[in-house]
Amino acid sequence: MVDSLLKSDIFFVITSIAVVIVGTLFAVALIYLIRILSDVKKLSRVVRKEGENIIEDVEGLRENIKKNTIKLSDILSFGFFRKKSERKKKITNDN
Repeated sequence: MVDSLLKSDIFFVITSIAVVIVGTLFAVALIYLIRILSDVKKLSRVVRKEGENIIEDVEGLRENIKKNTIKLSDILSFGFFRKKSERKKKITNDN
């Protein structure tokens, strides 16, 4: 009888320790998940804002094309050519 009480006490102690450890690990994982979701939310705001800016730029380019007042420099400055030259300027300015 004493032997079975001792075994049940050991079982409950080990189970309690395991529950505390698993609970702590779950809480830590939940904190990391919340931080990741917060970062994803911030990134989605930035992507939405930049997407709206791109849409505005494309609409402006379409308006210029429709009015036939577009110049070659407008097309080149809209595309990747401007970004490459800006990158080169930034790299040379950093040195």
